[in-house]
Amino acid sequence: MNIPSFLTFLLIFSLFSCNNTKDNTKNNKDSLKNLANNGSKDSIKISTDTIKVVIGEDTAKTFYNNSGDSLLVEETEFRIRFPFPPIREEDKEDKSVEYIISDEKGTQNYALIYKDFSDEEIGKDPSKFLDKARLGMIGKFRGHKEINLNAEIDQSGFKGYAIRAGNKAKGYFVYRIFLIKNRLYQIFIVDMARYPTERETDKFIGTFEIKTK
Repeated sequence: MNIPSFLTFLLIFSLFSCNNTKDNTKNNKDSLKNLANNGSKDSIKISTDTIKVVIGEDTAKTFYNNSGDSLLVEETEFRIRFPFPPIREEDKEDKSVEYIISDEKGTQNYALIYKDFSDEEIGKDPSKFLDKARLGMIGKFRGHKEINLNAEIDQSGFKGYAIRAGNKAKGYFVYRIFLIKNRLYQIFIVDMARYPTERETDKFIGTFEIKTK
């Protein structure tokens, strides 16, 4: 699968999924509480406010703080804070994982998506591979009127891109993409009415952190 097609598929799939996540926000919170209260072997009740849930084979850990305003999603390679408990979907055959949720009003969607690629898929020049992914995103928008930001950035010594683009039909994106070793990360907020604010961006995308180099 080429990168632009992969990126297009994930964005479309993610936005479609977000339409069904509005009613799941409260259910996610209740599920986390029930896991701890029932003494599940897959969870540990750290305190009255914090629940630790282990997903899968100890690779993904989420911490939900009832008294705070964010949820920490932490895996072996990274950590990030979501404003609401996200839904986690994994495709082992495709080697991809997505965390995704919408806000309580269903107007904003938050997502982190990653996919692992082989050396052969990435090729001899990782920069070209990453650039194809970037072009797959900005190719959906036209010119400076719809693309407000398209800049190279650094994340823990790894190259990435920051993109801010949108229109009424597709929504308004704040988007980051990184190639870290053989893993492509996509992190974004999309709002159908306006661009996400700097505060909203900092509280989600700004919390992304690579744990290992």
